[in-house]
Amino acid sequence: MLGISGGIEPIFANFFTRKTESLNGKDVYYKVYTSIVKKYMDDNDITDDDALPEYFITSMDINYKARINVQAAWQKHIDASISSTVNVSNAFTVDDVVSLYIYAYQNGLKGVTLFRDGCRRSAVLTVGKENENNDTRAGEGLARGQIVHVTDDVIGKKRKLVTGCGTLHCIAMFDPKNGALLEAYLSKGSTGGCNQFMVGLSRMISMSARAGISIYTIIDQLNSSGSCPSYAIRSATKHDTSPGACCPMAVGNALLDMYKEMKRDLEEGRVPERDGNDEAEEDENVKEKVICPECGQPLSHEGGCVVCKNCGWSKCF
Repeated sequence: MLGISGGIEPIFANFFTRKTESLNGKDVYYKVYTSIVKKYMDDNDITDDDALPEYFITSMDINYKARINVQAAWQKHIDASISSTVNVSNAFTVDDVVSLYIYAYQNGLKGVTLFRDGCRRSAVLTVGKENENNDTRAGEGLARGQIVHVTDDVIGKKRKLVTGCGTLHCIAMFDPKNGALLEAYLSKGSTGGCNQFMVGLSRMISMSARAGISIYTIIDQLNSSGSCPSYAIRSATKHDTSPGACCPMAVGNALLDMYKEMKRDLEEGRVPERDGNDEAEEDENVKEKVICPECGQPLSHEGGCVVCKNCGWSKCF
């Protein structure tokens, strides 16, 4: 009736950031205002959303009890269960979460969803700083079809994932200067999984990253893979799977986690500067970053092979 929403959800944000490439030949970001906000700004000749009155609040500004009270009023007249997403700030504690669900139960709600800003799993909608505007890509300004050449001075990070078929080792290589993702390597553990699939997926991720594709675009594609029955069964029975609903999703979450860690390392000066004139020292530094895909410990070079002194894994070239 008010042109705000088709349900009981309040406005998530006064505007959203959209991106277009086809109209300009390059990525252009612009604001799209919620309809009632845009109408108010047009009627009152407002060009800056910072000038909106204080009563233009969004879902993050509303107390959770007020949200539950509105839902409870509707629930009394609906036979089926209904739910709405209560958005809360990052300062929302575990005790606050308990209080929210107890309050929802006491008011007769059959379902309610909570999303805490800044939690590990990314939201469908966000207003935070972590988005493609802050993304560092490989080879800025690449012409169409160009691929970045990867040198040996990359910085590697590793995550051990637990999937529906067993363990999966994900290694990511980043640019030591700007933290851009350059390559990804996937290796299955001793049980389950298709190694050829992992090799193919890692090659496509690496090629996309080196072609200047945003890591967020890559992760978005991985998150569109759907759910895996094996993943769901293990999640329900053993409760030890890595975040995601299938192997590609788990890989995407791991890549994002390592990417953010790499950016923090650069910001805090934890990435050592490399001296390109000292090749011996550079080779030694590269060797130190080669890690075992089974246990994550440094590998030793022996007679054309790499050997893990910790678990015994080896590979010869």
